[in-house]
Amino acid sequence: MIKLQKNIVKISDINPATIQDTSFFPHEIYEEHSHDFYEFFIILEGAMNHKLNSVSTILNPGSICFIRPDDVHAIGNPSDTVKLRIINIVFSREVFTDTLLFFNNSIKFNPDDHSGIITNPSDNERKLFAEKVEQIRKFSEKAEYLQMKITAMKSLILDFLLMLYQRTALYPKPAPEWLAAACGEMRKKENFITGLPAFIKLAGKSQEHLTRYMKKYFNDTPQAFITRLRIHEAAGQLRNTRKKIDDIMYETGFNNVSYFRRCFCRQYGDPPGRYLRKSRNIFNPQR
Repeated sequence: MIKLQKNIVKISDINPATIQDTSFFPHEIYEEHSHDFYEFFIILEGAMNHKLNSVSTILNPGSICFIRPDDVHAIGNPSDTVKLRIINIVFSREVFTDTLLFFNNSIKFNPDDHSGIITNPSDNERKLFAEKVEQIRKFSEKAEYLQMKITAMKSLILDFLLMLYQRTALYPKPAPEWLAAACGEMRKKENFITGLPAFIKLAGKSQEHLTRYMKKYFNDTPQAFITRLRIHEAAGQLRNTRKKIDDIMYETGFNNVSYFRRCFCRQYGDPPGRYLRKSRNIFNPQR
């Protein structure tokens, strides 16, 4: 087994992040290897036979995989006819550590304790990832945009960690298929903005039945679940847009300022204004 060094993928102290497109022909295999850097890859086309730390999985288009230093993985294209296409995004330990510092100032979570694979990103999450990837790609070739590229990379990492946190730390218990499917659909913005009526409709159960099963499997209530999704969306807009806090509050389904601040502070440890200032500090390319 080989260990890939960061100079192989052309990252260094001067250029700590880069992006590239990679294709695998039918039945092509990249044997087991590890890294001294971090990597995302996103499957654009085809299925992937992915072996991560001795566990093999078939990953479908849209899947996002996060590879940490010292993870051992192998990639294979199981198809007889279809090319496997992925986007690789690689970055240094320093870039990740810097981002994780901000993340854990808001939510205490260790990504090394959880699987780094997201197999079912929502349409909104895919769109967000695609936009961030295009930002990084746009900045990759121009030295004068290096700090902007690093800023976009940190933002992408943070969005992924939040996605991972939503799926693993908050909801570790296996749930019935109908409930898992309804929770997955509720991650779509149009559903969590609509709120409880959408959740009840998607579940196909009464409110009492839904509430009972949410408490049983997630130790949660439907409304608390919806509120967290709304706050997650609000935090993303604070980091990624120039919208006013009040506009974000109303857009994400809140009508009461004090309640919005209280929910935000409970989830991220800071009220929205302070969270915004901290995010600007960590992602400010001039700092």
